[in-house]
Amino acid sequence: MLRSQNLKVSKLVFKEILNAIKYYYGIIAIISIFFTGIFYYTAKNGSIEGSVNGFGFSALIFLFFTGMGFFKSSFGFTQANNVSRRSFYSGAIIGVVAASGAMAVFEVILNNVLRLFMPYESLMEMIYIRKDIFADILWSFTCFCLSLSIGWLVGMILYRLEGKIKTLLLVIPFLTVAVVGVIDEIFSLNIYYNIYLLLIRLLSLVDLNPYVAAMNLMLMSVLVIGLCFPIIKRMPLRG
Repeated sequence: MLRSQNLKVSKLVFKEILNAIKYYYGIIAIISIFFTGIFYYTAKNGSIEGSVNGFGFSALIFLFFTGMGFFKSSFGFTQANNVSRRSFYSGAIIGVVAASGAMAVFEVILNNVLRLFMPYESLMEMIYIRKDIFADILWSFTCFCLSLSIGWLVGMILYRLEGKIKTLLLVIPFLTVAVVGVIDEIFSLNIYYNIYLLLIRLLSLVDLNPYVAAMNLMLMSVLVIGLCFPIIKRMPLRG
């Protein structure tokens, strides 16, 4: 019974995210056609200049907001159908991982198709200066999984809060950045510089190794997903 519930939730989450992905790649297709036209025109006139860089960053932003959006509808639907919260959590993880994997494959296929029509580099190739399809898929998968997971966590937190408290939560990050910046300036703690160094190490930007970065990104995803369960356990039902 538990496995059946997990599977149903994973299919629900996967289909919801996949449906959003279809619209995203529809927009990317239109943009790609536009840039293809530009490069075709410049090539015809004998002056090809510049290149188009990876759409991977826009994919990360898209998945973050998709992660924020899928929780509300899927959680309410599963609770109305007597699915346990543990089953919802397990099934949602499977859905998030499956959707991240599917989009990573779509992204790499898109990258290689676009190269047929224009000078093009994927986000992984831009950062790590190497062409490796397997590394591209793995790195993209872990990036997408982390982005979806963070979006899922933020979506749950916003869903749990109400009114003015929700507005305050949206303002707090900006206030925190400003306050920490002032404290850093006064006491010379180099907080942001140390955060920068940590990110450099986590993303392996010194050794330029996408496999090490993918491992660290996966560990970060596991951490974020782990934070989701205690919130789900105490999540109130709305409407």
